[in-house]
Amino acid sequence: MGHHHSHNHSHNPHSENAGKSLVIAMIFNLVYAGIEAGIGLTSGSLALLSDAGHNLMDVSSLLLAWIAIKLQEKNHFPDLLTVGKNLQF
Repeated sequence: MGHHHSHNHSHNPHSENAGKSLVIAMIFNLVYAGIEAGIGLTSGSLALLSDAGHNLMDVSSLLLAWIAIKLQEKNHFPDLLTVGKNLQF
């Protein structure tokens, strides 16, 4: 009556789909911001233009998160640099 199951996981805290999800979110945000900016320019709506700018700032945040995931995947940050891991009191 033994229970056997495998533990298929990576030691990477982020799934492989995280980067893809961020890229998809960036694309949708860019398309939406472009549409919003276009309509804002043609209609003279400052609200739409400012929201398009806000969406571009969201894209920059998503880009920063994507870069962080890519750097972590390539082990640019070894465990020695983990805050608090090597502290001795």
